[in-house]
Amino acid sequence: MRSLAGANTVLLLVVGGLFAFFFFSSLYVQQILGYSPLEAGLAFLPVTVGIGMGAAIAQQLVKRIGVRTTAGVGMLIAAFGLYLFAGVSVDGTYLSDVLPAVIPQSVGMGLFFVPITLIATTNVGDEDAGLASGLFNTAQQVGGALGLAVLSTLAADKSASVLEESAAGRASSTGSTRCSTASRWHSPLPRSSWHSAPCC
Repeated sequence: MRSLAGANTVLLLVVGGLFAFFFFSSLYVQQILGYSPLEAGLAFLPVTVGIGMGAAIAQQLVKRIGVRTTAGVGMLIAAFGLYLFAGVSVDGTYLSDVLPAVIPQSVGMGLFFVPITLIATTNVGDEDAGLASGLFNTAQQVGGALGLAVLSTLAADKSASVLEESAAGRASSTGSTRCSTASRWHSPLPRSSWHSAPCC
């Protein structure tokens, strides 16, 4: 049961990041790139292909390097995809920013899901097989819900902070501009020297 508990804990954390990735990437392609809901769905078809490829590769790697190593490799590859997606900008595109992140993330997930399932269920007796399967599926759903809730809250807080700083910066810039304009308008210096006149 120790392997089941460990696998469920790791799965809960990983799926939390996976759900959040789909949530934020869907917002990005629709609100930033301007995709329609249908176009956004089609844009994530490579995820299905990547997970399938990763699962097929995992079946071979499990025999060669073991389940735990294969799961670790999958998590590293998926984390690299998330790292790439974290660097997208408002001027990004699907081909140059989203797709390069989706490919390693999806392949890594495929490499991870196969061995983590084996870890969770291999050493469980026949009488507990149904319970183990139920706990495994529950860990996926709970992990996804918790991960999305936590990460979306952090993202909303960060966004609010950035917007407040941006608004304060614009207000300060506007005040400085008005001050500079007023001081120059009433300045006794010739117009040619206005550029060097200090602000109030």
